Amino acid sequence: MNQKYTQTKTFLTSDCMNLIGFADDLFHSIQIDNLLSENSVVVSLNAKFGMGKSYFLEMFENYLRDYKKTETIFINSWKNDFCDEPLIAICCELFSFFEKQNDEKTKPIRDQLKAVVSIFGDLSNQFLKAQLGTDIENTFNKNKSINHGKVIFDKFNQKKDLFEKLYNSIAEYTAEKQLIILIDELDRTRPDYAVNFLETLKHFFDVKGLIFILAVNKEQLKQSVECIYGKIDFDEYYRKFAQRDVALPYNEEGINKYIVKIVDDFFNKIEVDGKKIGIKKDALRYESYTTKVYMKEFFIKLKLSPRQINQFFRILLSFLISENNSLVLGYMFASIIYIAVDLHDSEIAKKIAEGEFGYKDFLDYLQKKNIDSRNYDMALNLLFLFSINREDLFDNKSLYESKFGTIEQSTFDRRGGLFGPFSNNENDFAIMQKIGKKISQSKIFFNQF
Repeated sequence: MNQKYTQTKTFLTSDCMNLIGFADDLFHSIQIDNLLSENSVVVSLNAKFGMGKSYFLEMFENYLRDYKKTETIFINSWKNDFCDEPLIAICCELFSFFEKQNDEKTKPIRDQLKAVVSIFGDLSNQFLKAQLGTDIENTFNKNKSINHGKVIFDKFNQKKDLFEKLYNSIAEYTAEKQLIILIDELDRTRPDYAVNFLETLKHFFDVKGLIFILAVNKEQLKQSVECIYGKIDFDEYYRKFAQRDVALPYNEEGINKYIVKIVDDFFNKIEVDGKKIGIKKDALRYESYTTKVYMKEFFIKLKLSPRQINQFFRILLSFLISENNSLVLGYMFASIIYIAVDLHDSEIAKKIAEGEFGYKDFLDYLQKKNIDSRNYDMALNLLFLFSINREDLFDNKSLYESKFGTIEQSTFDRRGGLFGPFSNNENDFAIMQKIGKKISQSKIFFNQF
């Protein structure tokens, strides 16, 4: 098992996305598939980048081992693609699993796995030595009796017999207990490696009792396949390898739970240089509209992935630290809105920073994204955030009143005070532009791929 995946993350302690029900359903479905299939079972678990595939696999492996008493192997295919040949990486992971059992029953499997990698000895000898403790080059040098050409010829003729023996040995083992192999990051590997990996599973490990779960971004995997074969019917091609196609759920209940936890962690636990950031939740509250409400509304309606939400807080924290001398409520709201929009659509964010996306444009944008622009607090706050100068401010005020009703002067003055030092200086009004430019300059350090 990969050392990264331990019992520290389980559905009981870490299931912020409410995926335990999905895990139960997935387990039951693969049991049915395994019962009915005469060969291996391959399940494709699909989600876009950053939606929590790796996080789910981590919890699912512990779930399988601790609650279902099922044997598992975890393979990070991206970390192994330097080896060029996926057969080597898969055999090494299998060998590591069976070596831990260290019994006579699995000894034939271990010996056959070593024999398989030995006939691919012209590949990374250093990799094999580190994984198996076998120096292939020295083994060949000691054992070749006639010449190296004969060794190559013998290797070729040995393959069919060797793979048949390995197949039978694994089948004998999995006839008594199934083995679930979780494969992550296949869509991030080189195109040739990804295709070779799929075909290796099909050709060499199509054994009843072996269950493979491939966590992939299917669209990215499609591009990898087309890099090798050109434009093809990808769904038909992929169906040769994966019998079941499952989407990792994205549900508002789960994301709400996740957002509440990560926002609380952000405000209550994050420290920089041993000191907590100087922002308190109560200080960011205005009437019923809290910072949390802004975050939740934009996270959900823009469908930001868990990875993007984590990236959001890294960028926001950097901004808060740089502005900790005089952070007013308006700047906080502006930064939340800008970062969320930027992660969803960087072109819109760029227009905001350059003053090419005004108050009316943003209200229309909110409406298209089904964000609650009808909320008076939201619309009124945005009125100040998107005003470029005093003239623009009163134009936006007129637009607001045409949609939402008259603003009392006292309300207008009080709300304006929350959004910065208003004076005759036109630049004091360009909050969204200021925030956008500052964040755009610093976020290069937080881009993720």
